[in-house]
Amino acid sequence: MKILGRIKKSKVLTAVMTAVLIFQSACPTGLAYAAQKSGVSAYAAGQTIDQALGATKTVESVLSQHENDEYYLTTPYGNKGPHGEGGAIDTWDCWKPKGEYGSGAYMNCTGFVVAVLRACGANTSIIGNYTAKDGYNRGNETNALKWDKYCRDNNAVSYTFSSKEQMLASGILEKGDIIYMEPADWNHSNSDCHIGFFWGSNSSEDLFWHSSSHADGIVKGYFPNSAGGNVISKITPKYPVRYYRVIKTLHKGYLTLHKDSSNKTLTDANDCYSLAGAEYGVYTDSNCSNKVATLTTNVSGNANTVSLNPGRYYVKETKAPKGYFTDSQVYTADVSGANRESSPVKLSVSDNPANDPMAMLLGKYDGQKTYNGAGNLPQGSATLAGAEFTVDYYATLDYKSYDDLKNADVKPTRSWTFKTNENGIANFKADDFVSGDAFYYNSNNDPCIPRGTVVIRETKAPTGYVKSDDVSFQKIQENPTTGAVRTYNVPEVAEQVYRSDIEFTKKADNGSEHLAGVPFKVTSLTTGESHIAVTDENGYFSSASSWNAHDSNTNANDWALTASDTIDSTKLDANAGFWFGNNSALDGNGTTSTSDAIKADNKLGALPFDTYSIEELRCSANEGYALINTTVTVTRDAKTIDLGTFDDPEPEIHTTAYDASDSDHYVGVGTVKISDKVEYSHLVAGKTYTVIGELHDAATGDAVTVNGQAITAEKTFTAEDSAGSVTLDYAFDSYDLKGKTLVVYETLTDAKGAKLAEHRDKSDVSQQVTVLTPKLSTSAVGDADNSKSVTAEGDVTVTDYVRYTGLTAGQTYTLTGTLMDKSTKKAFMDADGNPVTATAEFTAEAESGTATVTFTFNASSIKTGTKLIAFETLSTNGIEIADHKDINDIDQTVTVKAPVIGTTAVDAADGDKTVTGEENVAVRDTVHYNNVTPGKTYKVIGTLYEKVLDKNGKVTKKVFKDKDGTPVTAEANFTAEDSYGNVDVTFYFDGSSLKEGTSLVAFESLSYNDNEIASHADVNDSGQTVIITKPKLSTTATDALDGDKNLIGEDNATIVDTVHYMNVTPGKTYKVSGTLYEKVTDKDGKVTKKQLLDADGNPVTAETEFVPEDTYGTVDVTFAFDASDLKAKDKVVAFESLSLNGKELASHADIEDKSQTVTITKPTLSTTAVDGLDADKNLIGEGDVTIVDTVKYRNVSPGKTYKVTGTLYEKVTDKDGKVTKKQLLDADGNPVTAETEFVPEDTYGTVDVTFAFDASDLKAKDKVVAFESLSLNGKELASHADIEDKSQTVTITKPEVGTTAKDGFDGNQTVVSDTEVSVVDTVKYKNVTPGKTYKVSGTLYEKVTDKDGKVTKKQLLDADGNPVTAETEFVPEDTYGTVDVTFTFDGSLLKDNTPVVAFESLSYKDKEIASHSDIEDEDQTVTMHTSEIGTTATDKLDGDKTVIADAESTVTDKVEYDHVLTGKAYTMAGILMDAKTGLPVLTGEGAKKYTEDDLTKFTSGLMNVLGFQSNTYSIKVKDKDWGNGAAIVKNADGSYTYDASERTENEDGTWTVKTDTQTLTEQEDGTWKLTGLEGSGSATADGGTSFVRNIEETYKADEVEVTDNGIDWSNAKKLPTASIDLAKVKAYAEENKDLLSCLVYKTAEFTPEKESGSIDMDYTFNSNDVIDRLSGETKNLVVFEVMFKGSIENASDETPVSIVASECDKDNEGQTVKLAPSTIGTTATDKSDGDHELMAGKDAVITDEVKYEGLIPGKEYTLHATLMDKKTGEPLKVADKGVTAELKFTPNSESGTVSINLGEFDATSLDGHTLVVFEELTKQSDIDGKATDVTVAEHKDINDEGQSVTVTSTPAGSTYGKTGVDMTNIAIAIGILLIAAGCATAYGIKSRKTAKGDADESAEDNTEA
Repeated sequence: MKILGRIKKSKVLTAVMTAVLIFQSACPTGLAYAAQKSGVSAYAAGQTIDQALGATKTVESVLSQHENDEYYLTTPYGNKGPHGEGGAIDTWDCWKPKGEYGSGAYMNCTGFVVAVLRACGANTSIIGNYTAKDGYNRGNETNALKWDKYCRDNNAVSYTFSSKEQMLASGILEKGDIIYMEPADWNHSNSDCHIGFFWGSNSSEDLFWHSSSHADGIVKGYFPNSAGGNVISKITPKYPVRYYRVIKTLHKGYLTLHKDSSNKTLTDANDCYSLAGAEYGVYTDSNCSNKVATLTTNVSGNANTVSLNPGRYYVKETKAPKGYFTDSQVYTADVSGANRESSPVKLSVSDNPANDPMAMLLGKYDGQKTYNGAGNLPQGSATLAGAEFTVDYYATLDYKSYDDLKNADVKPTRSWTFKTNENGIANFKADDFVSGDAFYYNSNNDPCIPRGTVVIRETKAPTGYVKSDDVSFQKIQENPTTGAVRTYNVPEVAEQVYRSDIEFTKKADNGSEHLAGVPFKVTSLTTGESHIAVTDENGYFSSASSWNAHDSNTNANDWALTASDTIDSTKLDANAGFWFGNNSALDGNGTTSTSDAIKADNKLGALPFDTYSIEELRCSANEGYALINTTVTVTRDAKTIDLGTFDDPEPEIHTTAYDASDSDHYVGVGTVKISDKVEYSHLVAGKTYTVIGELHDAATGDAVTVNGQAITAEKTFTAEDSAGSVTLDYAFDSYDLKGKTLVVYETLTDAKGAKLAEHRDKSDVSQQVTVLTPKLSTSAVGDADNSKSVTAEGDVTVTDYVRYTGLTAGQTYTLTGTLMDKSTKKAFMDADGNPVTATAEFTAEAESGTATVTFTFNASSIKTGTKLIAFETLSTNGIEIADHKDINDIDQTVTVKAPVIGTTAVDAADGDKTVTGEENVAVRDTVHYNNVTPGKTYKVIGTLYEKVLDKNGKVTKKVFKDKDGTPVTAEANFTAEDSYGNVDVTFYFDGSSLKEGTSLVAFESLSYNDNEIASHADVNDSGQTVIITKPKLSTTATDALDGDKNLIGEDNATIVDTVHYMNVTPGKTYKVSGTLYEKVTDKDGKVTKKQLLDADGNPVTAETEFVPEDTYGTVDVTFAFDASDLKAKDKVVAFESLSLNGKELASHADIEDKSQTVTITKPTLSTTAVDGLDADKNLIGEGDVTIVDTVKYRNVSPGKTYKVTGTLYEKVTDKDGKVTKKQLLDADGNPVTAETEFVPEDTYGTVDVTFAFDASDLKAKDKVVAFESLSLNGKELASHADIEDKSQTVTITKPEVGTTAKDGFDGNQTVVSDTEVSVVDTVKYKNVTPGKTYKVSGTLYEKVTDKDGKVTKKQLLDADGNPVTAETEFVPEDTYGTVDVTFTFDGSLLKDNTPVVAFESLSYKDKEIASHSDIEDEDQTVTMHTSEIGTTATDKLDGDKTVIADAESTVTDKVEYDHVLTGKAYTMAGILMDAKTGLPVLTGEGAKKYTEDDLTKFTSGLMNVLGFQSNTYSIKVKDKDWGNGAAIVKNADGSYTYDASERTENEDGTWTVKTDTQTLTEQEDGTWKLTGLEGSGSATADGGTSFVRNIEETYKADEVEVTDNGIDWSNAKKLPTASIDLAKVKAYAEENKDLLSCLVYKTAEFTPEKESGSIDMDYTFNSNDVIDRLSGETKNLVVFEVMFKGSIENASDETPVSIVASECDKDNEGQTVKLAPSTIGTTATDKSDGDHELMAGKDAVITDEVKYEGLIPGKEYTLHATLMDKKTGEPLKVADKGVTAELKFTPNSESGTVSINLGEFDATSLDGHTLVVFEELTKQSDIDGKATDVTVAEHKDINDEGQSVTVTSTPAGSTYGKTGVDMTNIAIAIGILLIAAGCATAYGIKSRKTAKGDADESAEDNTEA
């Protein structure tokens, strides 16, 4: 919309220019960190020019490829176009580089820029087609000025500078930026702008790549001729420069990352982890939804480098590498063009490695019981505690089993040994740790297992159990479903307790006889379980199962013990089994509790690990003898402990050694105490004894010494009972015994010192105690956040967490730590030169645990990156016992990091990068700090510097001082809340003395306690830099009326000049003063200015004062004057000056500046004529019409009254092609004219002039032209009268129609020939008048092609002989559209493939106005098709054409149909026919009950019931054929008629008519009467002439011969279609239901989805009923199929069915299958030698090889063989028994061979006999619900030599032939069929010849099979 109004237009222009100024003063490309952190791009002010033009590559990347070749360099300089050098500027194509155009190359300066930008993918035509906001549009994209204006108007990122030096010092320039140079004076004849690419390696290097006629300091390229060329040189203008504009191009920044493991202890040198393949998405939004790049790491963790547009990006891991969890953190990256590919932004990221924080390692349980976790209960005195398991960790996942690891000789990466507690549970913790390598720890400082493989083996069994050989092999890896680590599965380790047996012999006394039947009570001293053992007849007892099975009458002797603890000797059984295992335990009250009993196992010993008392019980057998009371301990597995002979027992001792502090078998290092419990038996109560003990080395058996002294203990005691215990304590220092296993030897003596017993077994684990070896591991962290780093500032603390194992609980230890410098591998020295050390004293609470050592030191002077490693030493009592000193241990290492800062300086007033050079300005520098300590207070001190160039052009700095000569500084104190953050430092100063373009750089220093700890001082850092600017001015003059650049030349004209200012101070009062000038061009083309004067001769001036609210903005200056004396196209220019307090600050006075210029205009006119009905250029030539001519006017004065007058003319072209105009006259002969008055609201607009007239007499394509005139107060101001102007012209049109005929059912052009056919003809009309009523009339024609190929039409007639027509009326809503005409008719009479064409006529008020009647038009044509079917019958079993006779055979007939109605119901029906008899196949009882005559009678009757009568006849009259080739029809009264009449349309539209119709009627007397009409003539639409005569003749009976040809099968031999009388069919079916039930038929209803398809029909029947199986007969069966339209099941009079297609062709092999029986043939031979002679002997065997055919694969058959005597013809009898055999087999294929043996039998008496083998083959079938053996084949030929063997006493040879029946193909005969009402049948074909005197014959008598 152009009418904006004064205020509205002003605001729009203000907004546009404000944006332009903002972009021109935007911050440099160096990224400001604070801006980036808030999500603001460095280019947020706008796009770079190449971005705006759609470039996909950067300028730098494209040009760098050709810096050292002559693709661009040395290309000749030239301004060229199609008209040569200096041609019209808009035709210049000077963008042709030498590398592409060779000798035809030339480029001007802008053409070079165009060529490069196009190579970057930019669309430079955007600039070529651009019209600047000041109206400038000269030339194409090779005009550099258009680039400058486009950038200015469209906010492309650019910067202007007044000098080259200022530009080079700004820090703005980057390689590839465009530099445009505006000339100082365009009026000079040699003035020219220039453009090219900055090519310096840094922002201050004076290098320029350009095409030019002049260049200074060329470094690459040369001028190939005097015109110039493409070179790299210094920045060289073509003409003195008014300003330089740096047009920024896109400089891609680069980004990469390095990935590391967050826990290298887990991942280093571990192939289960890889840093390769991690994927990080790079996104433009913090929600990480807009991905622009992907970073993928390699094995070193280094990612690829990606190039990106400058801005802030968000990086998030999308795929973790192998073995790591996905990092959820989102990282930010600020990318700028300064981040080159060689120095990209590099993120440091890390992933947590997958690991399993192990807790419970395993659980042991008694293998004969159920695992019960913490409730485990061992057997006997065995314990689940103390089992040792070795855990081997392998850093691999490549092996499937422990055997694979061993076979590959893979060594474990780390190993640990753990012990179980009293519940059998071992935890992966220091508490249960025995020995091994250092633990792995996760980020929570919990022990863990890295990814890999864990193997757990039991290396030491707990007391009383057999060491398990089971190996737990597990892989620690991620769960692919959950993403977490697949949890380590805690093994449940089954332990087999030691079980052994005891044996002993009982004697009366030493050397006397054995005592039998003596009971002994054996009791577990742990559980209290007891059982009775009994000696046998030899006084012997053994608990072993090899003596008495444990599970045989187990513990039966327990029943002999009475309630009074006496023995009932009668119940003792020395053969009873003996077994401990009821799992009872003594509770605190001495009572027992019983859990699950352990079943007796004969493979194990009877007594589990325990100590048992053996108490001899009194019985009759030991009456009078001393009773034995002793103990036995089971400490071995699978042994039998021989207790010897019980008479006088000897003293015994057993010992158990343990750590006195915690009762286990381990002691630490230090002063320790071992206790040994000595258990004795068979002592004398009241006597004194002494136990003497000594410690020995379990490995060597040697005595252990400390400081040269043996470690011994001794205790004297008085026995209170025969059995008891005493404890000895051994206290000693274990420092020198680390890692040794000690064993206690004990000796028992009496009071005199005589040795009574001893226990000295170095392998006895119960006597052993192991001295642990102390081990240390450490984890050092910084104090601030427990991280692995410390900050290099002031006092810091490093805490070392020391984990120890192998110490003595309760003993005090000292840890001494020293910090090491990894780089020197020496002790790290503090500020005073002393080593940094620390100590910690602690008392061990257990063998393993954790202690802490804390180092505190001053880190101020430490270099960043220094790695400090904590070394630790452990000592006790001044003795060092362990250390941990690994310079490469990451866990022991912390890294020193130093504070860093970066800064971003901006104008404090508006936050941009430019500062106005005046008094009282401020620069705010935002300091970004990192790596500081939260809570500490820091100071930032800043200093401002000027960025200057020295005499050599090198960039340097100069301290910026205020007017007093004092350096400008600022400072700020802050207390850090986090390790990173921002703080602002603000500088205040007077900038009035600074020059335009001066760069000020803020240097910053960070200090703590007055010590500098970081600084940022880079004079080239654009982020630290601001630029000084000065006020600037530009203007845009427009017509105040409508805001455009054109001023209507009349009085009271007003020009508004919008002045755009920038770099001013808000709040001050400024004045803008303006003066108007005329732009004058003299005869020589020289442009000058002439002051515009008002009516009084005074200059036209204007001024306005304003107070800016911002540093930039706009203000309007308004000039009012009389412009009536100015001519069209005169140009008026506004000059402006900006002043403050009377002092001019800036001005804009350029007579050539189009922005400052308005052009004087005068009124103009143009018109567009259209049809008044629908506004198009076509006028329907019928009746009253209107033409609307829209007149477009410009440059008029709003508010005045104007008139437009129009006249219509015909455009006439004479015979010579000359065009003239002819005035269009109305009915009265007057010119057709029109006029309208209007008052414009704007200087431009439109008005409509409407002409109304009658166009009936105009012809199609006539052209009518409207001429118009504009006048004011009767004076013509403008006109438009061009007879050739298409806009002024409308064309006369007439109505037209076209048609498209489709099937009304499914919309295609194929129509199924059904009884109700619908054809829809869509008539497309155009050029009609909306609102009128039209009629479309249609007629259908058959398209007929004669024998010569000539196509004619034949009118389609309905069943009554009437033409098929249709019509419809319609009222169009538009001049064009469509209407449907629907034809409905009976199409069943039409032949297949008949084309039918729809002719249409359009009429209005019964007058035809258009038609469409083309017999060859395919769109108007549909094709009629009759429904068809075709069938293929096969055996369902294997798909071939042969069906094997069986009780259940299936024939599958695949019926394919075509041309059916989709969505309608159809029924497919079929019957199985005997091809030989032509009659239906019968099964079941019907196969025997019904004869062929019955079937013939049935089918003939059914044919009549179904209504099929003969429909073809031939008649001879006096031996001549009657009917003239037409069809003869038998009428209801018995007469016969034919009609051979024809009606043919001629080419001239007339018709030729032939009449020929006759009827023959047999009279009662036998004569025949002939009547009819015959003749010929012609006809027209108005009538015609013809000659027709009546015929009436009589013939004798013998002169007429009528032949009934039956039903017409047609050429395809298909059944004719017909309707069915369902009532008759159902009645007939009920009458013959028994026969129908024996037929093989099938019906299937279906609704087709497509016009063509297929359906499978399965016919299942007992084919054994159809053929004689044993005769070898075969039979051909034919499937007849019929397709009905409609549902037979739901058929009724309302919904009838009819036959639409059939396939009943006896000659169709596809419909035929062969039914064949199974056959067998046999060959009998002597088994011994394979011939036909059998030696007369006793063990005769005959082998009969049976070959079979026609069996069903997969079914079981039985072969029955009987040996016959040929002499008698009876079965052979040997010893009154027949010789037979039977064989069951299941064939894999239809044919094959099996062998059956008959014998052995005695053939000695059969010499000379010939023996014949008879075979019968049976198969079991389901008959009437019973399984019945059915004979399917037999071979019984007494004369068959192949089946014969001759018995002889003399061997001789013979020949034989094989038996079998060959199958014979039988010819196929007739087929008949029809199916209805769920029944199946067929009908016969009648053929009868009738003549006078023939006897009447029934239908049955004349049915031919």
